[in-house]
Amino acid sequence: MTVAGFLLSLPGTTGVTIVHHRQDTHRSLEADPEYEDFVYKEMRVYSPTPKIWADVHRNHHRYRDVSLAPFMRIARAIDWMEANPDKAKGVDTPPDSYLYLDPKVTTFSKQDVLDIGHSAEEDLQKRTKGLCPPPTYYTKEKLEKLLNPTGPMYYYTRHKRNTDYTQEEIEDRMSRDPHSPLLVPDENGVRAVLLRNAFLYSDFSHMLRDIPQLRSPDLQTGEVIDHKMVRLQGFVDGTLEAAELVYKYRNKHEPGDDLIALAAGLGINLIKLGFHIAGGNITNSYGHAGETTPTSIIQATLDNQYHLVVNPKQGTASTDSVTGGVVGKSLSAFTFDEVGGQDAHHKFPNRIAYTLRTGFKGFIDAWWGTTLEALANNKDFPYLNPGKGFPGVEFEDRPDMPNRGVLLVEKRRVEEAKHLKILQAA
Repeated sequence: MTVAGFLLSLPGTTGVTIVHHRQDTHRSLEADPEYEDFVYKEMRVYSPTPKIWADVHRNHHRYRDVSLAPFMRIARAIDWMEANPDKAKGVDTPPDSYLYLDPKVTTFSKQDVLDIGHSAEEDLQKRTKGLCPPPTYYTKEKLEKLLNPTGPMYYYTRHKRNTDYTQEEIEDRMSRDPHSPLLVPDENGVRAVLLRNAFLYSDFSHMLRDIPQLRSPDLQTGEVIDHKMVRLQGFVDGTLEAAELVYKYRNKHEPGDDLIALAAGLGINLIKLGFHIAGGNITNSYGHAGETTPTSIIQATLDNQYHLVVNPKQGTASTDSVTGGVVGKSLSAFTFDEVGGQDAHHKFPNRIAYTLRTGFKGFIDAWWGTTLEALANNKDFPYLNPGKGFPGVEFEDRPDMPNRGVLLVEKRRVEEAKHLKILQAA
């Protein structure tokens, strides 16, 4: 049953890497419409709305491993104080440096906070269409709390189900990575995302489902979907299809065989769904486990505490399988390149293969993407074609490229990492 569940999960798993990821999110591929429909149907239980999957993933690229909401709120407060000096009387002058805004940077200057916050504000207003306007009034207590934080302001918070989303909740989700190991309060963020990625993912996807105007314009479908019913139908169909295979395989047709086949089909379908969920959990945890070594992946899995080391050149937590030894390369290959080569993928999301190397070396780094690239460029293979990207949009302004504020945060991470390295050497 386990083997059958794994094998039956492969069409959906590989389909996600082609249709949900490369086609819908990044537009680096165009798949045959019939294959696209097959993948959408196959993944109904895990992803009933593929366009929302793509929107969540774009946010992951746009705010990779950071939360800009705290910067934005402090920048708003500073701007308000400067515009309303009479109303801000009695409140201390905004400090020149700020703590607790990022897990890998100790302090940010006031100018950094303003630059990052304004960049986040501009993006938020554009994407929410004015749904989250800046406050028009602050109390003294609110200002002091914003300007002098006493603890991390970037950790994830959960939305209470069956309640309306507050403006703060919308701002948080629209201005941060939906599932980064750096933004969970656990001492081992990689393992936390490995176990809870589905909940982190759904926290943002449910908001996009409940507030359709927050979704990217090109990913709007206009259709109203009963997600629970779609998931239920997908699960029933998957169970019946597996049961039919079991029934044919047994080939006995004795009394009770249909019930046995149905029970086995249910078990196989549950295992299949488990592999689908595990694929997302593994990708979003190990794919952003930071600088990897042959032993770090094992430590990130087993240890209660794990110090995630960001890429010293990029300042991101993206994993590069090239440095992960046999374990890293195997994990990347097993997940169809979704774990390895993340540095290249985030820098050039328009590429089909997540590597900057070509030929045999490129195949070793990203066997799945390299194969897809070859098929897409083969005129005799009509089922895949190179994507059209985002016509009329500058590369740095693509919806899957990092916000300018994110780049500044990463720059400060690199500087602090270098400083700590110098101190350790001394």
